[in-house]
Amino acid sequence: PGGAKIRDSENFLPLHIAMMKGAPTTAVMLLAEAYPDAITVVNNEGHTPIHSGIVPAVHILKARYPDSFQPHEVRGGSLQQRIPPQSEIGRGESPLVDLLSILRNLNFILESFPFAAEQRDGSGYLPLLHFCMIFNPSVIRLGKSEQYEATAEITNTLKKMFQQFPLASEIGGPFVGNPINILVGECSIAKTVRELQDNETCKRLQILLQNARDGRALQTLCDLENRVSLWALFALFDENDVLSSTQSKNQLVVDLNKEVIKGWR
Repeated sequence: PGGAKIRDSENFLPLHIAMMKGAPTTAVMLLAEAYPDAITVVNNEGHTPIHSGIVPAVHILKARYPDSFQPHEVRGGSLQQRIPPQSEIGRGESPLVDLLSILRNLNFILESFPFAAEQRDGSGYLPLLHFCMIFNPSVIRLGKSEQYEATAEITNTLKKMFQQFPLASEIGGPFVGNPINILVGECSIAKTVRELQDNETCKRLQILLQNARDGRALQTLCDLENRVSLWALFALFDENDVLSSTQSKNQLVVDLNKEVIKGWR
């Protein structure tokens, strides 16, 4: 048990490394049980273990399988990630197996230590913000069936993360918008309504909009420049949804839809 407390020269605990490499969840469980306080330890990169299981973990996947993972290069704060040395990369089983292992580890941390969802890293970023930026659908390039399984499991983990700390959906970082902004931006890439509705990002956006306060999410949607995306996003929500919970919002949605459809070519 004492080994779970030993830090390396970069202040990485074994739990940081296990999360970063996508170790078997049993190993993560044993390390967390041996030293529960490890959940709050910040390493020299500014990461707690849950953060290590997001951005650094996906960059290791990219290093292992460059044809299957292409995480966005995001400037600013801790979202910048150094290229891991070969000693950290290790060997994996397959792109899908390694990805699912990372997600299972995150699920375990969220279920066993719910407060981890509220932890900020050294630059002030919450786990949900990291997750939305690094685990978007365009990052993963697998076969059709594997792609479907991977994206569905990512959405499931995002839902767990959101449920543990719903306010995180509207909290941004020093250099980037909040998770809702990020997912709306991903949706805005769509060129047709069908393409948007088939995009897994829309399902994730619907999850994050559940607790949005006083139309801030609505304002975010109004900022979209892609008329097709704006119209289709409003079409995803019905009269019982948060975006149209009051009469004034209902009318605003109707008016916006009229304007969007009027200008849609």
